[in-house]
Amino acid sequence: MGYFLFVPTIDSGKLKISDENFKKLATSTGIDIATLRNALYGSGIDCMKAHSDPEIIKKLGEALSLHKIPNLSTSTEYLDKIQVYNAKKLIAQQDRIEFQTDSGQKLSIPLDQPIAIASDTKWSRDSITRSVMKGEQFAIASPEHAFIFRAKSVVVENVPGTTNYSRTHNAALFLEYLFKSGEELYVDSSYRQLQGVLRGGFSRYAALLSHMLDSGFLKQDFPENLLEEPSIEDKPPVPTYKYRKYTGLNLYLHRYLQGFRASTIDHTTLSWLFFLFFAYGGLRVQSVEILALAVGVLTLSMNVRFFQLLHMKNLIQDIPISKLRSVSAGFVEVTGRIHASHPLISPISGTKSVYFRYVKEKRIHTRNGYSWKTVEIGQAIADDCYLDDGSGIISLNLKNARFSISSRESFYHTYADLNMGIIQTSGMNNVRYTEEYLDEGRMVYSMGTAIPVNPLRRFGEYLAEVKKDKNQLLRFDLDGNGVIDESEWQVALPQLRREFLAHYMDKGQSFSLMLDYSKDFPIFLVSDQPEEKLLKTLKWKVPATFLLGLITFVIFLILMVSIIGG
Repeated sequence: MGYFLFVPTIDSGKLKISDENFKKLATSTGIDIATLRNALYGSGIDCMKAHSDPEIIKKLGEALSLHKIPNLSTSTEYLDKIQVYNAKKLIAQQDRIEFQTDSGQKLSIPLDQPIAIASDTKWSRDSITRSVMKGEQFAIASPEHAFIFRAKSVVVENVPGTTNYSRTHNAALFLEYLFKSGEELYVDSSYRQLQGVLRGGFSRYAALLSHMLDSGFLKQDFPENLLEEPSIEDKPPVPTYKYRKYTGLNLYLHRYLQGFRASTIDHTTLSWLFFLFFAYGGLRVQSVEILALAVGVLTLSMNVRFFQLLHMKNLIQDIPISKLRSVSAGFVEVTGRIHASHPLISPISGTKSVYFRYVKEKRIHTRNGYSWKTVEIGQAIADDCYLDDGSGIISLNLKNARFSISSRESFYHTYADLNMGIIQTSGMNNVRYTEEYLDEGRMVYSMGTAIPVNPLRRFGEYLAEVKKDKNQLLRFDLDGNGVIDESEWQVALPQLRREFLAHYMDKGQSFSLMLDYSKDFPIFLVSDQPEEKLLKTLKWKVPATFLLGLITFVIFLILMVSIIGG
C-alpha cells in the first residue's frame, strides 16, 4: 500500500519563498531544500512525499502544519474506496448537473456544492474549447464522488447551442455552463505530474480531487508569512519567439517543396498546380499535346501517391505498436506523450509546444468582394524532443518528420501582440492567422526508424543538465566554498556516472535510440491522431486515389489516341 502527502504549489514567477524560510522548512521537515523547491514551486497540486510507512507521512504532514502549509495525507486504499463513475451522458439542470453512468445509473451534483473540474492536459489560458480539444479525459468531482468522461464520446443534454455533429463541441459548452452556474469551482490540471505517483490512472486522480474537496484542502491558502514578491532578477523574462518566416518566393518554395523526399513531398499539390497551368494553356491555344502532357503528369502523380498511401496503410496495419521500454532498432510504431527539453512558445496562440506552423493571410479586395491571400508562413520545431509512454523514453529528430496535426485554429490577433499591449480594433480584421501546433505533453502516434545513439552523447547531455542545476552541484562541494574545483569534480564524476547508468537502465533500451527518417524506410510520421483514426482515413484515401489515377489514365490514353490518330 502507498501513502502520499500532497501540497499546493506556487508560481515562482509571481511569488517566492525566501531562502531563509526554505532553511527553516528543511530543518523542521528533514527534507533537503532542492526537494522542497521542486515540490512547492510549480502549478496545481504536487506530491511532497510517497512512502510505504504511514508514520513518515504523518510526521512530515505535522511538520508542514506547524508552518501552516496546507497538506493532505492519504493512501491508495482510501482513494480506491471513493466512488468514481464513467459518465456517458451529461445533463444540465437549473440547480444541479446530472450524470448518467455506463451502467444506466443517474446521479447528480448540486451547483451550490464545491466542484472540482480537471483534465488530463493543462487548461488553456483563454479558451475552454481549446482545452477540451487538447484533452482526452475530464473529471468533475464533488465531496461525495467523482465522474470521468471523454469529450469526444459523451452525450450532452439541456445546454443551449449543442449540435448533432460534434460531441467535443457540446462538452465544451457543458463546461462553460458549469463555469457560469457553479458557486464554488476549482480547476486543476495536475494529472501529468501526479500520474507516476498515483499509479492508478485517471480514475484515481478523480478520486483524489473528491477527497481534496471533502477535506477542505482546496480551500486552504498558502501562508503569506512564507511568501514574498520575487526580485526583478527572479522574474521570468519576456517571452522570445524563435521561428523561421517565409515570405515572397521562399513562401511558395516552403509550401510546396518542404521535405523534398518521397515520403513528405506533396506530389498531389504540385501536380494539380502543373495540371491547371498547362490545361489552361492547352485550352487557350487549343493544343491537345499540352493537355495530354498535363494529364500525364497528373496521372503519374496519382499513381505515386497511391503507392505511398498503400505502403503507409500496410505498415500501420502490419506493424504492432511497441512499448518504448522494449523497442529495438529498426522500423517501429510507438505512442506516448511528446516533450521537449526547451519547449517553444507560439507567437500566435501562446501555446507551449514542440512544433507549430502558422499561415498569415491578408484580406484583399477583388471584383467579387474580397479574398484571403497568404503573405507569410512561420514554422518552428523544438530541439531535443522525446517521447514518453511511461515505460521508457525515445528521442525524436522532429526536423525530419512529417506532421499530421488535427489541432488547428484561426486567430485575428496574436499572443505576441497581446503581450506587447497591441489590441486589434473591432471591425478591422484584415489579417488572419491559421495555426497548427503540437503542444508539449500531448499524446502522439509516431512511425519511423529507431536509430542507435552513442551512449557517450547521452552522458554528455546528462552532465550538461547537472551543471545547470546548482543544487545538484552543491552535493559535491566538499569544502563548502560554493565552487566545484577540479578535485571535487573528479570525485563527482564516478557518482554521476553511476546515477546516469541507473537512469539509463530505468528508461529501458529505447533511451539509447532516436526515432528518425531513414532511406530504407522513407516514412517518419508524427501525428496527434490515434492509429485507428489514421487507418480509417487511409482506408478511403487509398481507393479514392486509385480511382482518380485510373480516371486520369483513361483520359490520358484518349488524348494520346487522338494525337496519334490525328
